[in-house]
Amino acid sequence: MTNLRGWSALLVGAMLGAAATIYYMNNEQGMKTQYRRVRAKSRRVVDDLINGQDEDINEMLRGQG
Repeated sequence: MTNLRGWSALLVGAMLGAAATIYYMNNEQGMKTQYRRVRAKSRRVVDDLINGQDEDINEMLRGQG
């Protein structure tokens, strides 16, 4: 019985892998576009955060001088 569960898990894994591969191949361009958008947005957020911290530090230094 345990051997049957092992084979069942193997077959389910193979089917899921095949389905994921087919999905990726059919939607590859859209996925790449979304990936680029997310990456660009995250870069903008990090840049804005760093620039905001720079401004805060400069204001603090000006206030001390």
